[in-house]
Amino acid sequence: MKLNARLLDFICLLSLGLNVASSSAAEVVLLSGFEEGELHVYTIDFCRLQFPATINETAGTQVDVYGRVYVAGLTDLSGVNNPAPGVIAYVGYGPDGGDPASGWTWSTGISNAAYDNSSPGYEGNNDEYRAVLSVPSPGTYDYAFRFSGDGGQTFTYCDLVEGSSNGYSAASAGQMTSQPPGP
Repeated sequence: MKLNARLLDFICLLSLGLNVASSSAAEVVLLSGFEEGELHVYTIDFCRLQFPATINETAGTQVDVYGRVYVAGLTDLSGVNNPAPGVIAYVGYGPDGGDPASGWTWSTGISNAAYDNSSPGYEGNNDEYRAVLSVPSPGTYDYAFRFSGDGGQTFTYCDLVEGSSNGYSAASAGQMTSQPPGP
């Protein structure tokens, strides 16, 4: 069964009054057409580091960073976030000019429940994720988002400007300057 059909089945179950919150996970999985334990693999069609473009903070500061992702047949279904178990997001940082696939530090992101048509720069076909970046020791760093549609087996790296549509570029990464703590 294709993803769209599964989601439509799930929506139909909700419209019939199935109380998903009080149903067991197995009931929801079985009634929605998924096999128990099945993980759908999604293709990350596009992603972008959304905001902020620069970070200039004291080491140890926690900064919310946002990234957006487009997955055909998933993120374009409703105009709000459509999180799926196989789609995961991270924000990470590494040496200025470095390769995010090697030696970066990553923090898990979550679906931004507040993302809707009143959000700045709203894009109805994309979902938005938020992750907390802990500003590292003083220095200059690049930061970016990355998304996986297969539970973390592979990643698509996302910079600013054109996002992943032209591949990741360190020149288009977020720029972070970490300052030493004050006296």
